[in-house]
Amino acid sequence: LNRQYNLLPEDELDNWLSAQNQDDTALLDAYREAAIADDTSAETLNYIEILNEDANWLSQLSTVEGYELLGKEEADILGQKTQILHYKYAANEDTMLEFMEVSAIKDNMLYTVTIWAEESQFAKNQATYKEMLTSLAWVDAPEAETAE
Repeated sequence: LNRQYNLLPEDELDNWLSAQNQDDTALLDAYREAAIADDTSAETLNYIEILNEDANWLSQLSTVEGYELLGKEEADILGQKTQILHYKYAANEDTMLEFMEVSAIKDNMLYTVTIWAEESQFAKNQATYKEMLTSLAWVDAPEAETAE
């Protein structure tokens, strides 16, 4: 698990986008419609798009020396339509890292899982890494024991 976010209510999301100098009514409308319809896949895709693209995460990465977005692929993961992001990063002059990343929503939280390795290792195992991401499963937390 790389990151998790509490999903912001619509008004807070709008304020957050404004703070990022973003004005994307279409994305907010799509997000609102998905939330009202309780369409978790659409909600996930819209929220990922808001966070990653319009709120500058991937666009910021694309301007950082050494980062390169290699591709995005739609996929069904954890029972939702989402995207597998594939990118690489020059950790230093001698080390290039490659990443695959997916995000999904559960219980009003956005979860992100990332797999990464050195470029040569990643190339050898890319199919395995993708299979790992596409076979993720939600696991319920064990119930806490109560002291008597």
